[in-house]
Amino acid sequence: MRNFSDEYRDFLKTHSYKPVTVSGHEFRVIDSGSGSQTIVFLNGIDTQQEWINYVSALEKNYRVVMMKYPVKVYKNKEMIVLLHELFDKLKITLPIICGISDGGVLGQLYAKNYKVGGLIMMTTLTVDSAYVEGMKKEQYILPLMKLYIKTVKFDKLRPALIKAVQKHFRNETDDEKAYALSFFECIGQDESYRYSYLRAVMATGDIYKLEKFKKTDFAYLDGKVLVLIPENDMFERSDSQKLVDIFTNPVVKETYGGHLGMLMRADLYIKEIEKFLSENF
Repeated sequence: MRNFSDEYRDFLKTHSYKPVTVSGHEFRVIDSGSGSQTIVFLNGIDTQQEWINYVSALEKNYRVVMMKYPVKVYKNKEMIVLLHELFDKLKITLPIICGISDGGVLGQLYAKNYKVGGLIMMTTLTVDSAYVEGMKKEQYILPLMKLYIKTVKFDKLRPALIKAVQKHFRNETDDEKAYALSFFECIGQDESYRYSYLRAVMATGDIYKLEKFKKTDFAYLDGKVLVLIPENDMFERSDSQKLVDIFTNPVVKETYGGHLGMLMRADLYIKEIEKFLSENF
């Protein structure tokens, strides 16, 4: 049976995080592979480890970058400025941004304000969605969540996070679900994830404050956007359609599983990404 801790340990034998500081904020970056195109991965709930199988597959033909965000930056507009400075420092121009969940919205915000070569949107939505609208009504909970995450003993927070993950299980196999649990058990071994998780919660809470994107914001990406929508996603189909509609001639594919399908069956998602890249770049 697959175990994420074993895979991550093997991955780190050949890949290492390097600190890169921009404007006083430190990113921890894995930068590997080579090629004329650079793919940059933007995380969901600050779990950059979810990209290791994507990096291992795509680095054969592309330059690929995954990163841990600075934990004290939660405003999305501030983060894209830092990302732009990071890309300048790494000499990355026109990145193809691949984002999942809240990382997908961050990718859209970046692509609106700075030019990118393409977008790969995985199990995500856009600001103009019922899901984001609902977040406004839950903002009163955010201070309580922040206090809980900051103060609860980590040995109590860890199982709470793992339990929360299970609500995203859908039609996957028992082995695939066990693999997903091993992923969160792995990242939950490091107590510093408390602060990354807190940052992610606050950044997600910041999304509803963003202006709604317009189709004209991304017109320059005509045919250069891939939208991967899991067959049993956590987001409503109407919200997924709103995401599709802000792009011009996007490639839209239905993919496996639910919100965690990209983690459980990375091979199926990588296949779609490789096909899109080979046909459009």
